[in-house]
Amino acid sequence: MEIYAEYFFVENFIADGAIAALTLSLWRKRIPAPRFLCAVLLMTLYSFSVFIPGNTLITCFPVKILFSAVVVKILFPEEEIKVFLQASVTFFGAGLLMGGAVSFAVFMLKSRGFSGYGAMYVYPGSYPLVLVCIGGAFFFVRLFFGLLSEKRKGEAPVVEVCLSVGEKTCWLKGFVDTGNCLRDPGGGRPVMIGEAESVRPLIAGNYEESRVRIIPYSAVGLESGTLIGIDVDRVIIREKGSEYTGRPAVLAVYNGSFGLENGCSVIIHPDILKKEAADLCC
Repeated sequence: MEIYAEYFFVENFIADGAIAALTLSLWRKRIPAPRFLCAVLLMTLYSFSVFIPGNTLITCFPVKILFSAVVVKILFPEEEIKVFLQASVTFFGAGLLMGGAVSFAVFMLKSRGFSGYGAMYVYPGSYPLVLVCIGGAFFFVRLFFGLLSEKRKGEAPVVEVCLSVGEKTCWLKGFVDTGNCLRDPGGGRPVMIGEAESVRPLIAGNYEESRVRIIPYSAVGLESGTLIGIDVDRVIIREKGSEYTGRPAVLAVYNGSFGLENGCSVIIHPDILKKEAADLCC
């Protein structure tokens, strides 16, 4: 089978771009275009390793794992190890999905081509169906995870939380979002997100600069960007008839509404919950 280098490059660049884009999309994360292109180009160049004589070492499983870790680190440069590992699993899943979509298209068209070893190649006449299969896979996976995310929201534990900032305290209703991985880049504190109208009693007034935080985010239902946050002095969690002290946290303010039917106005980081008897209450 004759393989044209220029077609091979373009096809793998598109497929690798779809894998990277799907991985970022599932995590609702945006990165600068140069960083994205760098990751995709690196993946595409790796695809050419299938043509290197005696490429057993380059294409062996440990090297693929190491290479994938480098790509994921480019896509998720500032994430903690837990998120990095989860993103790596997502990356592998997206790669298998896209490879399966290409293989399905080749099978349906009975066209010459292949998908495997981190590379793919199909003849130009197969492009329409291949693109449809890749686009369809992307769409249905995003749809599935979107529905799963909404279902998880509905089933997420709903708690009452008392936040103290200086002499100000406020009881709010929130849900624990296991998908919330936000942390203060400066101090590593977990971040909860509150609707501006609900947390206004806490944030009104002037605070020293050392208390204010800038939080980059990419959260469910929100566009990527930055949020203004403030250190919370004390967190009290009330759930199932008991109260306990939560971990030190940062409250980020969202200028909008989450639109949650259960009346929750705060998205709580799961690490904030810490089972300790509260010796103080609001």
